[in-house]
Amino acid sequence: MLWPGSNWTVLAVAGVCLAILAVLAPPLAGFTICFFLWKNLSWKAWIVGGIWMVVGIAFGAVKTRGFRGDLVTSSCRGRALARKKLRARGMGRRGSACARFRLHSVRHA
Repeated sequence: MLWPGSNWTVLAVAGVCLAILAVLAPPLAGFTICFFLWKNLSWKAWIVGGIWMVVGIAFGAVKTRGFRGDLVTSSCRGRALARKKLRARGMGRRGSACARFRLHSVRHA
């Protein structure tokens, strides 16, 4: 809303600042909460949590071949493409999980 004598430049700068704040505030709040949670843990929890984090990062690296691919495919098309690549290497199963689900849904509808 504009008021008499308002300056467009000031409003534009304020809008940009609010947009930047809206983008930065949620990650900063999450980081701050996690930081204080980790800060208040015992040393045993730090060790277990650190090991769990290293295992998770290693799993992600192996699963994505060095973080070059997707860690998770959520669509039927994505799973079908992944299966097609596996079959090309001789490692895939027959039948798509999505196709089986659709067939099961049709039978029991």
